[in-house]
Amino acid sequence: MTRPESGSHSRSGFRLPMPRAFSNLGLLMTFSVWSILSAAGSCISAVPRTLRRGLARLPSYLPLGLAGAGVFLASCTTPLQRRSEDELRRSLMESVEREVREARRFSQTLESTRVDRVPELRLKPEILAKLERDSGPNSYPPAIQGTGTGGFVIGPSLLGGDQRAVAISLQRAISSAVANNLNVQFARLGPAIEEARAQAAEAAFDWTFFSTVQWISQDQENITSSGFPSNARTFDERQVIQSQAGLRQRLITGGVFTVQQNIDYTDNATNRTFFNPDPASDASLLFQLDQPLLRNFGSDVALAEVQLATNSQRDRVLQLRAELLRTVTDTEQAYWGLVLAAGNLQIFRKLLDKGVDVRDVIRARLNVDANPAQYANAVSAVENRRASIIRAENQLQSASDQLKLLMNDPDLSIGSDTLILPVDRPVDAPTAYNFADMLLTAVRERPEIQRALLGIDDSSIRLRVAESGRLPQFDLRAQVRFNALASSVETSLSRQAEANLVDYLIGASFEVPLGNRGAEAGVRLRSLERLQSVITYRDVIRQVTGTVKSSLRDVLDSYRLIAQQRAARLAGAEQLRSIEARERTVQALTPEFLDFKLRTQDDLAAREREELAALTQYNTSLAILSRETGTALQRNRIRFEVPRNILEQQPGLR
Repeated sequence: MTRPESGSHSRSGFRLPMPRAFSNLGLLMTFSVWSILSAAGSCISAVPRTLRRGLARLPSYLPLGLAGAGVFLASCTTPLQRRSEDELRRSLMESVEREVREARRFSQTLESTRVDRVPELRLKPEILAKLERDSGPNSYPPAIQGTGTGGFVIGPSLLGGDQRAVAISLQRAISSAVANNLNVQFARLGPAIEEARAQAAEAAFDWTFFSTVQWISQDQENITSSGFPSNARTFDERQVIQSQAGLRQRLITGGVFTVQQNIDYTDNATNRTFFNPDPASDASLLFQLDQPLLRNFGSDVALAEVQLATNSQRDRVLQLRAELLRTVTDTEQAYWGLVLAAGNLQIFRKLLDKGVDVRDVIRARLNVDANPAQYANAVSAVENRRASIIRAENQLQSASDQLKLLMNDPDLSIGSDTLILPVDRPVDAPTAYNFADMLLTAVRERPEIQRALLGIDDSSIRLRVAESGRLPQFDLRAQVRFNALASSVETSLSRQAEANLVDYLIGASFEVPLGNRGAEAGVRLRSLERLQSVITYRDVIRQVTGTVKSSLRDVLDSYRLIAQQRAARLAGAEQLRSIEARERTVQALTPEFLDFKLRTQDDLAAREREELAALTQYNTSLAILSRETGTALQRNRIRFEVPRNILEQQPGLR
């Protein structure tokens, strides 16, 4: 039976008859696919009518019908899955609600308070003003004003000569740390690294071009059969060029779609044998869909690596934000530590000057009423104060170097011997707060909580992949091939485009391990891992709540402590003022009186250092509280911009 040549018959509306076996196979596959759709439960009622008609008209609409079924089922979730995810979300919300429930019942904005103990000293206003001018943090000029010749000199420079000093503000220190800190620079590369990995994961769904070409020169002797003895020999001589090229793409349904063009060119050179056509060009265009229907089916499995890579990228962004919060807070702590070190040095230097005056008075009275032991005691006090200055200078230099390490400013490298001195003074103002709002803000802003949510999401993704691996392996292959044969490549490709010769293929493969213990163990493993991630999230919520509560308590207590230390310092200053007033009015100064004056000076200096420590501790506590609530960047007017492609992908449970 011969087939009509191209152009001799019209193929419009013509349908090739299929063998009965092929028809039965098509009916069997139709029933199998429909059974799978029925097993989807609630999804079956939403099957589009066009998809049903496509399934009913197999095999002519087979590729479109199967692709539609794959996309449709990929978006379906079973009621059990939805119930499990709803329970997980409810459990996580309850973890937060449990921690803020009591705070919400008393949700009101409060302000830090303290009791002013100064009125108990019963000081006259003019005396109180004098004591504030002569003692306390505001009685000392900014450290930078005391630098230079004869002023705030910090020992010899490591490079020789006097040490150079430069004053910086808190804002400059924080800005430099955000821009130049090496830990921040390292963390800033993390999102870019994970973005490259995410692109690599997405590249699995890019079109892939493939091509092969081979040349075959065949010269073989054939086996001959005859009813009579014969010595005749036959040969098969031909030149064959086989080539194929195509495109292949992995689908989000888990399948693979292939378009492939094959061309086989054959030139026969066998004697006494005639071929038609000769040479022959056999062209075929293949469309093929390989689609898993149970195991590895759907976007949950196909896109798992992409989702994990995207979560990893978002995790690196959260790590960067956490590093910025830590660096900003550490820089502010280091700055207030520098303020404390510089203030202590000023206090010790003022104390030394007063001690030298008392020592000189006792030395002048050695021939009157002072003995060598009393003079030696005064000298000991002065030299001890000089030792305290050396220790204070070392602490100031160490605080300066610590701030340099955090700032990593090109103009203030850690190798330079330039001393950093602070400009800003500690803040002494009440703080308004709402504990419930702080807890909710911390839950919303803290990167650790967002990372814990990502951990739950990652474990959920792996669990879905493991649940898919528990299903039997049931894969479908659908194929349509357009064929043509001619004496030249051009003619065969032209006839191929007319679609007169079409082959159809549909097949399925089924496989299931007996017992399925490996897949069941994998599901159990992933389920336990997700349970661990949920416990981790709850633990992070508890830890964040505890740190916010502790930090707020430190702020309130340090604010109260400032008032207590100020009252103690004013009492010490009043005692020293009374001694100095008595010294001016009493003519006979005994060595015992002067020794008492030295001890009173030491006590006042200690009260000044304690007040300064309370002030810097209050400011440090405010910085730590803003870090614990996740608002340190906003507090310091630092804008954290997330790349748009990450910002659009909100964290959540799938």
